[in-house]
Amino acid sequence: MENNSIYNSIEDNRFCCGCRSCEQICPKRAVSIQYDKEGFLKASVDGDVCIQCGLCRKVCPAINKNTFASPMRYFAAVHKQDQVIRRSSSGGIFSALAEYVLKQNGSVYGCRLDENLIPIQSRIVNADDLDLLRRSKYIQSDTRQTFSQVKKDLLERKMVLYVGTPCQIAALRAFLQKPYEKLYCVDLICHGVPSAQLFQKNIEYWSRKLKSPVEKYEFRLKPSEHYHYYYFFLACKNGTTVQKPYFYDPYYEAFYNFKNYNEMCYQCQYACIERVGDITIGDYSWAVNHHPDLCERNNGKTDAISCVLVNSEAGKSLLNVIKDTLVLYETKREWITERNKNLIRPTVRPNTRDTFYIEVEKLGYNNWARKYYLSEVFIKNIPVFSYVFRAKNKLKKIIYER
Repeated sequence: MENNSIYNSIEDNRFCCGCRSCEQICPKRAVSIQYDKEGFLKASVDGDVCIQCGLCRKVCPAINKNTFASPMRYFAAVHKQDQVIRRSSSGGIFSALAEYVLKQNGSVYGCRLDENLIPIQSRIVNADDLDLLRRSKYIQSDTRQTFSQVKKDLLERKMVLYVGTPCQIAALRAFLQKPYEKLYCVDLICHGVPSAQLFQKNIEYWSRKLKSPVEKYEFRLKPSEHYHYYYFFLACKNGTTVQKPYFYDPYYEAFYNFKNYNEMCYQCQYACIERVGDITIGDYSWAVNHHPDLCERNNGKTDAISCVLVNSEAGKSLLNVIKDTLVLYETKREWITERNKNLIRPTVRPNTRDTFYIEVEKLGYNNWARKYYLSEVFIKNIPVFSYVFRAKNKLKKIIYER
């Protein structure tokens, strides 16, 4: 992405990540964050109020790229407590970091789904609330006023842990305008984010389908000791629950296959090995290919392994104080990037992105979902049919080679 004042204006909404750094720093409240036609949070400027001070451009993570150098060290890591792993998306590293900061009477910020299942960055100060922030949420989260709250905490000399996507971490650092000794930032290896309003349409769809309001939704459920798919779980007000592989949810399937991300995600300048967080965390299930003894120590659970990238001296010291809660194996960058391609490049934009949101809007979410369930894409994923399709393709290959 080019870095020039015309192409990367905060009013060029195509590249806005909705981080709210511009909104929170504007001295005249001339900037507001609103939903665009696809349901993404985007910046809007009131020209009649704006005094052209330039602060909004100065803190915009789409215009400016502020990262550390390449990581200092790389680890495969697993939390030692099985109950923490079961409530985490992978190895439970976030929990170990958060628990330490909370014990220091600090504040922890991360994404949760609120009472309306809207994804928001939220502050907790009590370990009892930690479960709210656990587990991946594959949606664009709203930072709301958390950047201002972080600054308040830091000025009060509180320790702060902020976990978010790389663009959110870059935005927070830019908003603060200077380093703080007690601030620890953790960025996630991010593929890209769908819109929050699309997710709300999905929740409404399931509520109608199950004839009761959906009260709970979880991505990346671990349904058993061994499983072959990412699962989702939802619960309705009347007690009905659904627990199925990702492709049974049209929203989740679209995310899994990169169809519904924010346009800027496909050109993300933070999808690279130079990181903006003190620590980077992500999935690393294939670590067992390089550290087989790690699988044995983890009771054979390959889904419960994280990669940890240490990117700064602050990150190094933070990992050092929690290392006794983890099983840590030093690993190699090239092993981590075998599947974590977003440490090398942004997600490749599929052609289906051209019409994805247009089709949802044109058909309505219910009709679009029904169309998906009748599609070859869905049918091919169903185990009983997937065997047939694989056998058919194998037969074709044999005939062709002859």
